[in-house]
Formats: sequence, structure tokens, C-alpha cells
Amino acid sequence: MISADGLRRLLAGLLEKTASGEAVKSPCHWAADLADARRVRDDGQSGRLHLRSAYRAVRKGIAALDRGEDDAARTYYESALSFYIEAIERQLRPSDHANLGKSAGKRGRPRKEEKPAVPARKRGRPKK
Repeated sequence: MISADGLRRLLAGLLEKTASGEAVKSPCHWAADLADARRVRDDGQSGRLHLRSAYRAVRKGIAALDRGEDDAARTYYESALSFYIEAIERQLRPSDHANLGKSAGKRGRPRKEEKPAVPARKRGRPKK
């Protein structure tokens, strides 16, 4: 189990990571015009709404710790962490997922393979 101080440090660290989620506008499904509807759809596809949800869950977790509700704060932390992971995964391209399954290649320049010295062919008439 995590102590209240440890949980507060974890929540504070996650609050720093998700601070940009505060600026994301609230989703509005009854948009006044097409631009708002597109903004909501783009925010959902890019993971911004997940980042906003993570930020809000972290804030609620800190408030729960202030009230002395450690179990509620732990639940908020776990949900905020899952929202944060989902936001990051939405930013990855499919090629990034494919690269995770491969081992890293050799580093540095490839060495030039030296060929054994072959005597030059003699040209012209042979000497007597």
C-alpha cells in the first residue's frame, strides 16, 4: 500500500505532466456550428480529452487527500494514470507500435571489410 505522502507525490508528479490538459476546452456535443463539432472530434481522436480527464482526476485526487480520503485518492490516481496512458497512446503512430517489437540495431558506422592484398597482374611480355 502507498502511504498518503507517497500518493501525494505521485499525484503531484502526474499533475505536472497533465497540466496542459487544463487549457483543453470542455467537449460540447450540441455544437452551435460545424467548427465546434470538428474541434470536439479532433480533440477526441488526438487524446486531448483524455489528457483533460487525467488532469481533472488528479485534481480530484489531491482534493480527496486533503479531506483524508486515501482510498478515493488512490482510485482517482489510478483512473488519471489510465487516462494519461490513453492520451499518450493516441499520439503514437502505427509505425511506432511496430518499432516497439524490434530490438535495437548495432550502433555506429559499419566497418569496412579489408580485402586481402592480391598481387598485381604483370602486363606485357615476360622478361627473359
